[in-house]
Amino acid sequence: RITVMEYGFLSFSFSTKFYRGDSYNVQVTTNPTNPNQVCTASNNTGLVSGNDISNIAVTCSTNSYLISGTVSGLTGSGLSLQVNGGNDTAISSNGSFSFSSGIADGSVYNITISGYPSRQNCSLSNNTGTISGANVTNVGVVCTSDILSPATSPTPNGGVFTSSQTITLNCSDAGSGCKRIVYTTNGQIPEFSPQNGTIVSGNSATISISMGDTQLLYKSEDNAGNMELFKESFFSVSNNGFVYIATNEGLSRGS
Repeated sequence: RITVMEYGFLSFSFSTKFYRGDSYNVQVTTNPTNPNQVCTASNNTGLVSGNDISNIAVTCSTNSYLISGTVSGLTGSGLSLQVNGGNDTAISSNGSFSFSSGIADGSVYNITISGYPSRQNCSLSNNTGTISGANVTNVGVVCTSDILSPATSPTPNGGVFTSSQTITLNCSDAGSGCKRIVYTTNGQIPEFSPQNGTIVSGNSATISISMGDTQLLYKSEDNAGNMELFKESFFSVSNNGFVYIATNEGLSRGS
């Protein structure tokens, strides 16, 4: 019997000698732990024919364990979860759920919401940790109503400038979080669907404003599907000394 203490690929040798004509049968007597693994031997039986036996192979694979939990408060459609950025699992009703693929023992897991149900915000509990030789069964998903629209504001918020500007649109949402922003710079009304304007995922968008007058229209959508009404800001960039007059339509050049 030998004990292998190292990781990776390595050679091993038994101290007991076998003689020509002796039979041999190499077996795995104890599987490794931390992480838990199952090992199998190949080319492990036969008769000694006068040469050293050097082709016995032991291959080990790490055990995998499932992650599951419970969903409550779900009323909308569209809820989906991920573990470690993959294994998308759609959930359509309250009660128990389980990811279809296991996670290797000793591996870190991180469960996130990849899709929010319509008009709801959901929170997670017990959604991160390390697999420790057993299935994880205590992940919690609690969903509540989310009917509040996000709010978007530009920095700077319009005005007259003497050089080109970089505008940042910032979206804030106290519920499910901002999903995306849409904006136009030609005075047209921005829309997500059918798309009209530039759509940027996340909670911020950066826009370059050059010389001339720009009418910036924008709005945001949160992960629960709530959208705000579009807003507008006016920017005028010039280095030629024009005077600008505020009107109901925005900024106009005076004489």
